[in-house]
Amino acid sequence: MELIKEMIPTATERIWATCGAVVGSLMSYVFPIRDGYVEILLWAMVIDYLLGWFAAYVNPGLKLDSKRGTIGMTKKVLILALVAFSMKLALFLDMRIIYTATASGYLAIECLSIIENAGKAGMPVPDKLKASLAQLAEEKMHIKK
Repeated sequence: MELIKEMIPTATERIWATCGAVVGSLMSYVFPIRDGYVEILLWAMVIDYLLGWFAAYVNPGLKLDSKRGTIGMTKKVLILALVAFSMKLALFLDMRIIYTATASGYLAIECLSIIENAGKAGMPVPDKLKASLAQLAEEKMHIKK
């Protein structure tokens, strides 16, 4: 009888299970194509955010800024919304390339940001890659002006 009592979820476990079920259902509705791009993109976003935070923490020239962090997270949520929209559009038009191009494009941008943040955090980055990232940063500055 004790074993059966232990198998009954607690109130907290029921809340977490319900939240997980709702989030899982929403994710399967928002991201109906199962090919791994969204999962890889989510992992890249998490790694990029954590590396950016770590770079600001260990690098005296950078600072932790909640406003920049909020803006960064908002951008990531909007990217996921665009990927979800492109997925729905691709299914509607039966043109998977729309989704593939959108998701892989944003994945490439996240990967560049991961490498950039890794360099800022003091991790080893090949010189040729550093030069390319410096050139990219310079181009971004010209666009902002």
